Amino acid sequence: MAMNSGLRVALADGQMTSDTVRKKTIVETVVERKADLLSVGAKILPVKEYPGLDIAASFPGALIGEYPLAPGSRVNFQRISWTPYGYTLYKFEARWSITAEAKIRQQAQQDQLKAMQRAAEALAFWQDKEILDNVIAAPYSTNNVTVSSGDEWNSGNPTADPESNIVDAWNNLLANGYGDSPELTRVSLVVPANVYGQLLKLNLIGNVQQRMKDYLKGTYSIDIFPTRYTDQITHPPGSLYTLASATTGISDDAYMLMYGENVGEMGVLRTNVIPMAGSTMHDTGDEEWFMRRYFAAKIQPNSSSDATNVGIAKILNVC
Repeated sequence: MAMNSGLRVALADGQMTSDTVRKKTIVETVVERKADLLSVGAKILPVKEYPGLDIAASFPGALIGEYPLAPGSRVNFQRISWTPYGYTLYKFEARWSITAEAKIRQQAQQDQLKAMQRAAEALAFWQDKEILDNVIAAPYSTNNVTVSSGDEWNSGNPTADPESNIVDAWNNLLANGYGDSPELTRVSLVVPANVYGQLLKLNLIGNVQQRMKDYLKGTYSIDIFPTRYTDQITHPPGSLYTLASATTGISDDAYMLMYGENVGEMGVLRTNVIPMAGSTMHDTGDEEWFMRRYFAAKIQPNSSSDATNVGIAKILNVC
């Protein structure tokens, strides 16, 4: 396993033994990987690593070439307009303690594994909140589709037609988004967890009994991700605390987006300046651990005056 973060520096400075470094590397790596597996948000935006916290970025306007050109001729120089945008990576941190009593009972390893699992669940929740909050704020209104009242996907009404609603949103992305780029070959649909089961049922589609989820993937390259980040979340999974106020989440809506940096990204800090995991042994015999990750999400705006993105669509009133 490769050594990462500030652990290499700490070892060189004689602050840790190689065994301690390996343990801290394992904590950092396992928690991050488990969190990314649990997180919906980490699957719908590309992850981009940065060496610092303050990200300065910009995106180009159109560059129109000319065709056909006469032999020996050259196209006129065109200046590209660049729109700047930036964001800051913020810190997630989890702390836990392996008690002296757990060591006496030979439960330290089990307690460590359980604590790492809880840390991963908490990190996944905050990644989802950060990414989905940004997606929720940025759908391009022309792409949106509204499900008629009474035809919600979990209503049981025979006129409910999630397939048509989803395809309509996909068509809007094709018409208005980055339809001539590879992003359309990988499209994500984030849905409230309480309608996901409807998309797993067998249906007669094209004279074939198949799951709608499989049909949409095979025909339109749409991956469907259920999320519990809906209304009134006050107690994040993997935590022992309550949020100050209930979050709105995706509510009763679904969100479709193309995959790629034209839509947005999740920035993550990669540095060897500080450790991302560590432990302190107290004279009581208790061992205190921490794990941290700096990250943030950013949706690329359509322009300096339009914070939405043409690669995102919203399907309203799905449940």
